[in-house]
Amino acid sequence: TAQFADSGAVLPDAYALKKTSLERFAAAVLPTLERPDDQQAVDRIRTMAVGLRQLEQDYESILLVCSITDWPWIREACLDSTTTAVAWRADSDTT
Repeated sequence: TAQFADSGAVLPDAYALKKTSLERFAAAVLPTLERPDDQQAVDRIRTMAVGLRQLEQDYESILLVCSITDWPWIREACLDSTTTAVAWRADSDTT
């Protein structure tokens, strides 16, 4: 990548995690996240999903540490059996 495209998001203060469960925090944040529209983010998410599916073939358990802003889209791409390093695009706005 010649230039990294920073993606920012306005999220609740992480201090809230000291007062509530991770599940409740995620339930409040996830519905507000927008699908990434820049190609670099889409390519990054697609690459992570493809890599995770490859790791699934060799390992019983995998831990992915990623931004909460990427998680729903990585999960979606992983669950989509047609996702390949070339096929998945952000412009598939069916959701």
